[in-house]
This record gives sequence, structure tokens and C-alpha cells, in this order.
Amino acid sequence: MDHDFYRSSFPILATHTHLASCSQGALAKSVSKAIEEYHNSLLMSGSNWEEAISKLEETRLKFAELIGAETDEVAVLCSVSDAISAIATSLSYQQKKNKVVFTDLDFPTVGHIWFAQEPFKDNITVIRSSNGEIPLEQYEKKITTDTLITCIPHVNYYNGYKQNVKEIASIAHRKGSLLFVDAYQSAGHIPIDVKEMDIDILATGTRKYMLGIPGVAFLYIKKELVEQLQPRVTGWMVTRAYIFI
Repeated sequence: MDHDFYRSSFPILATHTHLASCSQGALAKSVSKAIEEYHNSLLMSGSNWEEAISKLEETRLKFAELIGAETDEVAVLCSVSDAISAIATSLSYQQKKNKVVFTDLDFPTVGHIWFAQEPFKDNITVIRSSNGEIPLEQYEKKITTDTLITCIPHVNYYNGYKQNVKEIASIAHRKGSLLFVDAYQSAGHIPIDVKEMDIDILATGTRKYMLGIPGVAFLYIKKELVEQLQPRVTGWMVTRAYIFI
């Protein structure tokens, strides 16, 4: 690996040691150039609709390839908060399967969103960590047959602890629970294969280890689950069919 080449791609490294990846990655020259080129296209053309749609589809394709998904299983959003909220408001409340499980290793956004969901707020279980880790036995104990969805971070934002997603998926699915994975701390520097790891839903953003910009996030949903979700937060371009009144 040509370390000098990679270091020279990030101007900040000439004067600083960048340790802020928990919040944001260093900005690369190539990313800065792409932003400038896109800005210039707006300045010169006024409207760059075809270019914008083309870049959106290219982005979806590249992220799908990164995580081993199909392109039509990936949506592009503005933030992981949007992604989690989209899932939380799409799941139907059921009397016999109404529990939501997440962990104290999850980013606080996860808890904020689930406790804001009126039907689920009294049926939430938080799995507690020990010394910054969660043994698989805790998942066996806390995920039950009435668990609708289990939310976990691939990597803990606080201490870097990486979880065995495939094993947790096996436990969750054996109990009949969906598995949601927050990959914001792993996507871009840790290999992810959503099929091999048997992940149902995954969300991440580009601002950290994918070395992108704010305002771009991804939501993966296993194709087999799409028909089970009924979005209540929606808008233009969410489907390929439009009804004009």
C-alpha cells in the first residue's frame, strides 16, 4: 500500500493527526473535487436533473456492491435517523409480537426514536453491556418469541467493540425477530456482506469511515421483507408509480 499517496489525499494530515472519525472522517481531495464539479454544474446549467439522478443511481449501485446487496434493496436517505424512523413507522404493532429490543451500545438516536413510538414504548427491552461488551448469552436471554425487531450496532461508537452480527442474526431469527444493524461505525473499513451475515435491515452514512459528506445515508432492506412494511412517512419518488390528481 502506498501510504504517502493516501496521506497526500487528505490535506489535513499535513498539519494534524485526525482522530475525529467518531464524528466525521477527514475530507479527501477527490471528494472536494467532486463537490466542486457538481456545484459548477449547477452554476453553469441551472438545472442538472439528469446528472443528479445518474449520480444517485450510481451511488446506490456502489453501496449495494459494498455490502453484497441488490441495488433495488437499497434506498438513499439524508441520515441514519431518517432510516431508523422510516423502519419504526413502517412496522405494524401486533399483540403477540410487539417487543422492540436494542442495546446500551447503540447510538442514543436508536433509543430516542423507539421511545417516541407510542405503540411500542411500553414494550422495549434494553440489553445491558458488561465492560463495554455484550455476550451472546444476553441476546439469547433478552430476545424472546414476542420480539418484533432487534437493533444492534455492528461496532460500538464509544469503544470500538465489534459484534458477531452473524451469530446475533441466528439468535434473533430463531426467536422470530427481525435484525436491524447500525453500520455507521463499520461501513467503509470493515467488510460487510448482508446476505452472508443474514441481516434483515441495515443503515449507515457516508460521513465517517466511508469518507463522504454529511446528508447522505443508506438503508438496506432485505427484498423478502418489503411487502411486510407499510411506510407511514413517505413522499415523492418513493415508488416508481405515480398518481397525478
